[in-house]
Amino acid sequence: MSSVFKIGAVSYLNAKPLLEGIPFDSLLLLPPRQLAEEFQRGSLDVALLPTYTLFTHPNLRAIRGLGIGCEGTVLSVFIKPTTPEKLLFQTLKPSPESMSSNRLTEVLLKKYQSAPFLWQESESDGEVMIGDLAFDFKSKNPTYPLIDLGEAWWNATGLPFPFAVWVIHPQVTQGKGEEIARFLKEALVQGKSKIRSYAKTALEFQYLSHYLQYEFDSRYEQSLLQWQNDLIEIGALDGKQEWLWV
Repeated sequence: MSSVFKIGAVSYLNAKPLLEGIPFDSLLLLPPRQLAEEFQRGSLDVALLPTYTLFTHPNLRAIRGLGIGCEGTVLSVFIKPTTPEKLLFQTLKPSPESMSSNRLTEVLLKKYQSAPFLWQESESDGEVMIGDLAFDFKSKNPTYPLIDLGEAWWNATGLPFPFAVWVIHPQVTQGKGEEIARFLKEALVQGKSKIRSYAKTALEFQYLSHYLQYEFDSRYEQSLLQWQNDLIEIGALDGKQEWLWV
């Protein structure tokens, strides 16, 4: 089945358990922002997209119960201060790879901490980091003070956070969409059984098996709605989009 479809995913360690058994020639791996752009062009049938995409594009279908999320600390999405002493931010450098994480930063600082800031590419007080680059920094600098966005969201709302979900393109028929959903759920079953083989270090194993969550319950859907409402409240979204679950 998968060879008939074009499947896109993020090019990070955290996605590996979701991709087990997908043939290489069916798979396109890119950073989140580029992946979303390819999906919008219609070159992908299904993609592991930042959840922010659900709020900005109409008529999307997401696969229920499946994605990349966390319940508290995530280790690979955070604000890194320019120096360890600088924990108050007037300016931040946005992540070039993820609009979703930048928007989450805005909600956490502007709404929940009442700490407005400006985005600034150079000479900023800190920067948003995500993915393997962020995880590598955390691994090599375990005591460096960071603001983990998964942990910050949990502390502010009491909810887990869904960073990415599988989204089916509107051009895919309903029947084929359900077939894709079954295939990707089976891929995760296989992937979870092989997590130890993906991990090169003890921390990578903890990251994939403990810190990251790949199966979502209803709290993740509640969290999505909370995040959407928060974005509207701070003026980062004009209004609500609705999506369907497969």
